[in-house]
Amino acid sequence: MKSAYGAHIWLEMLYNHLLMSTVEGEDAYNYLKNVRYISDETMKTFKIGYASKDSGLMVNVLKSKGFDTNAMVERKIINVSQTGNYFDPFYDRIVFPIYDYKNEVCGFGGRAMDKNNKIKYLNSPETRIYKKQDNLYGFKQAKEYVKEEGYLILFEGYFDVLQAHQNKVRNCVASLGTALTPEQALLIKSITNNVVIVLDNDEAGINASARSASILENIGVNTLIGSIENAEDPDEYFRKYQDKERFINEVIKKAINRKEFYITKKVETIDLRNPNQRFSFLNDLMMELPNDLEERNDWLQLANEYLQFPTGKLLEIIKRRGA
Repeated sequence: MKSAYGAHIWLEMLYNHLLMSTVEGEDAYNYLKNVRYISDETMKTFKIGYASKDSGLMVNVLKSKGFDTNAMVERKIINVSQTGNYFDPFYDRIVFPIYDYKNEVCGFGGRAMDKNNKIKYLNSPETRIYKKQDNLYGFKQAKEYVKEEGYLILFEGYFDVLQAHQNKVRNCVASLGTALTPEQALLIKSITNNVVIVLDNDEAGINASARSASILENIGVNTLIGSIENAEDPDEYFRKYQDKERFINEVIKKAINRKEFYITKKVETIDLRNPNQRFSFLNDLMMELPNDLEERNDWLQLANEYLQFPTGKLLEIIKRRGA
């Protein structure tokens, strides 16, 4: 029986051909080129593709290459409708191949072209060869650059990686979700012990950055967190400035440790004069405090520079809340 990896190789070629060389792929190509400012070179490097509106096309291509349709349904590569029709799960989507640590295509991510589609992003379902929590987008393309630079940059989304890469920041990957998993952290550790996290500049991004840093630190990875200013996310930053040196100087070189990042960013989101918000901040802080007593005291000391409780009062409050 032909393998799922083999099917993914043919699909990668099909999708890329449809995007780069067909009339049907023009809308997707123009969106990438003129709306997201993705270059032809980047599309080729990452083998970005387009899945046809004719959802049976990929089924027929795989059949023509000797793949058994029912076997491909079992392996979750082909979908089947309630009426028994086979179809491509990514039809009418821009498609991003995802490579495993062996550099093989283990799955795909797809972005909807239809503005009315409520599911903007869709990933391959979990299978024997693809588990979302085990993989990182851009890992294949980033490995050699991570070794050259001596550190890895962790982003959140496909377009963060694509924009960074074409602006010559190539030691970067994306987590395929909001927060890093322990499995992804171990994959990162297999190629470097130094990471700078640069996620979206919102509350969800702040929390995810802190959680991801904690996971990396727990396995011995040196971790800093960078902040994007004057942009919502790295994708927008690179489209706005298109300047590697600016990014390095403004984001990477100014990256700070988890304690400083979490506390200073959280303080920016609250009114310190409001008692409810002050205690809400304390409740959130409890979830982040490290187990090491000395480190914990460092966290509390920094937090109290903003909260300004009387000496010993902050520790008493934290103890009452069970931290």
